[in-house]
Amino acid sequence: MREYIQLRRMELVPAAQINRPGAYLPHHGVFHADNPNKIRVVFNGISLNDTLLPGPKLQADITVVVSNWRHFKVTGTTNVEKLYRQIVVHRDDVDCQRVLWRADLSKDVREYRCTTVTYGTAAAHVLSHQLYVDNIFFGVDSVKEAISARNQLISLLAMAETKLAKWAANNSSIIQDFVAFSPESVTMKMDKAVSTLGLKWTSAQDYFTFHLAPRTEPLAVTRRSILSELSSTFNPMGWLAPVLVSAKLRYKCTNKETTPAPGHGFAPKFVWGLLVPDTEDPCA
Repeated sequence: MREYIQLRRMELVPAAQINRPGAYLPHHGVFHADNPNKIRVVFNGISLNDTLLPGPKLQADITVVVSNWRHFKVTGTTNVEKLYRQIVVHRDDVDCQRVLWRADLSKDVREYRCTTVTYGTAAAHVLSHQLYVDNIFFGVDSVKEAISARNQLISLLAMAETKLAKWAANNSSIIQDFVAFSPESVTMKMDKAVSTLGLKWTSAQDYFTFHLAPRTEPLAVTRRSILSELSSTFNPMGWLAPVLVSAKLRYKCTNKETTPAPGHGFAPKFVWGLLVPDTEDPCA
């Protein structure tokens, strides 16, 4: 929140404007297990969204995005850094994004208002209809064309003082020259998977991977918990259908004698056992 104030993305509401009509956004901090020193502020725009017109769905279907992207020989991806925070809200509307906050417990709660677009509001998606949320995907048929497209993209967004980060490509030549001046913005671990579109892309080998890790904590074994575990894998393109459908068929064919009784058993272990068929007949 201090960073928001320093970057002028949030300001104290002047005393003379406290009584102006507006809306207050609840907020809380979210920590990521892989980076515990970084906190992300999440705003809840539910009450405000009740009065906003969301408009038509403009975001492209993820299956279309991935399919079009994979038509090209040379591909890459990048992320618009703090996309929504780069766009200023009209002064007539800033009071619709008020928040209550205090720097520490010894101080009084004060009223602030966000001066840039807040992710989570119904109208925010209109700003990114040419992207998939804040991700940009590009593809061409040669490295030369890819470098040219990359430079044009950087120059175009720089005009709006917008930066691109988390670059990755299936050819290291496209992002190699970034390392010298911006190593933090480049994914140079070509042998490791990069998260994009909710999928894992190994750029060096240019293929998608799935990390199927069952939960280790005990879970009540019920038909609902088993189905929930089978459905928890993000599979928008249907690539895992041969495995998941087989598991669901095996689950469907289980009966009271083979299905663990309800209770605090180890559902994940049982569920993932369904994914390893020991026979061609799912009902055997």
